[in-house]
Amino acid sequence: MNNNTNLLIMEPRISIKKKHILTLERIGQLEIENALLNRLLQKQIDINQAKTTFLANVSHELRSPLTNIQLSASLIEHYYQRMNEEKIIGHLGKIKDAVSDFVVILNNYLLTEQSQKADEDQFTG
Repeated sequence: MNNNTNLLIMEPRISIKKKHILTLERIGQLEIENALLNRLLQKQIDINQAKTTFLANVSHELRSPLTNIQLSASLIEHYYQRMNEEKIIGHLGKIKDAVSDFVVILNNYLLTEQSQKADEDQFTG
């Protein structure tokens, strides 16, 4: 509680007019604080929505390289005896490329998360 609120509670001799003025001041302060809290809440809602959308996109992007890795590994596993060395090396190259793509996507995600965290800390701190 602030000093004005303490005055209202602790001092019975304060005039009604003074109490009214102090009450109106406190109401004004509370309205300002409420507006700030509402803005902070809306910002958090927006951040959470952006994160949800971002995670959905990242999840989709990560599936492609993983699918390519799985497909090439399965082809090598099942058909390696019938494949020549060139085809095996080609599939291994696809696996390496997919892993590289995966790492790039993951690094981008981590950088974005760090940036969003810094923005949130700046906003709330």
